[in-house]
Amino acid sequence: MRKMKRKVNLFAIGDIFLGLDGTELIEKDYKFPFLCISNVFKEADLVFGNLEGPLSNDGKPIKKSSQYSPPTAIHSLKYAGFNVLSLANNHIFDYGERAFLKTIELMEKNNISYVGAGRNLEEARRAALFHINEVNIAFLAYSWDFIGSVNATNSCFGTAPLKADIIEEDILSTKELADIIIVSLHWGYERERYPLPSQRNLAHKIIDAGADLIIGHHPHVLQGIEHYKDGVIAYSLGNFVFTAKSYFKMWGNEEKESIILKCGISKKGIEKIDMIPIHVSDSFQLVILKNERKKESLSRMESLSEHFQGKNYLSFWKKNRIRKDLPDIYKFQIDKGIVYKLYKSRMWRLILKYI
Repeated sequence: MRKMKRKVNLFAIGDIFLGLDGTELIEKDYKFPFLCISNVFKEADLVFGNLEGPLSNDGKPIKKSSQYSPPTAIHSLKYAGFNVLSLANNHIFDYGERAFLKTIELMEKNNISYVGAGRNLEEARRAALFHINEVNIAFLAYSWDFIGSVNATNSCFGTAPLKADIIEEDILSTKELADIIIVSLHWGYERERYPLPSQRNLAHKIIDAGADLIIGHHPHVLQGIEHYKDGVIAYSLGNFVFTAKSYFKMWGNEEKESIILKCGISKKGIEKIDMIPIHVSDSFQLVILKNERKKESLSRMESLSEHFQGKNYLSFWKKNRIRKDLPDIYKFQIDKGIVYKLYKSRMWRLILKYI
């Protein structure tokens, strides 16, 4: 009798930051803050997340908000079970190329793959490949330059740019190597619960190009999940763990809750998804939500997702965005570097008078 092939279990999570107030805790016990969830990840064949910043401060900070996690955090990530991490974000180069190189050196020594950043554009665009249960799986990752990412060039380090033509080209070349293509995108506005209409259009293009799953990061809150054609789009998985009291003072419960997205994968695609709601306690310990709190969290995810089924998402987004002065940036054909500076200086209302 022929043995049935087992699906590949992928667990995808949100943003990871283990520095600042987490440094001392991790140096005392590297298993912290993953003690309560390590058994959950034992069910996974692959665990994927976004590492928000380097594992080193060996270099000069490039901005006031530069952040890093201590090198000892690599043992925490290894203990938790991470196989692959996206480095395509606006903080991975906060201490320059040297800290980045030390980060990937630590990851390589501990057999954790990385994707979305490199010494040059070619390396940043390179896929991370896995062969599990006879399924070939590829990860690609990109970061939106509008949020202050250092995008790579042919001759300079950086992240893979979040641009439709680049992503489509990479998917096309990766199809020859993989049955399943997973694309991670660092994008959108912080603390907004609904993605930009243009983010949604881009996500659909990426699925049309051949991606099977899109995993979003950066807003620091959960956004909805959309089933589009044969693909799945998780627009933002929120904060998985952020060990910083300064952030906790600014944030509410929404920023402290996220989900572990469980995906059952076969050669045919993403066959099943489940969600495990989690919460980061004030002591930075990850706690799996149960009973009523679990129901409430899943109900919120259902509410966030149902609006993708409506006929006029643009109108819905305009009514329900938190910051009414934030435009749909992809629509404007202007220099994004200038736009970023204006955004940081809170001058959007002036811009909106003239565009």
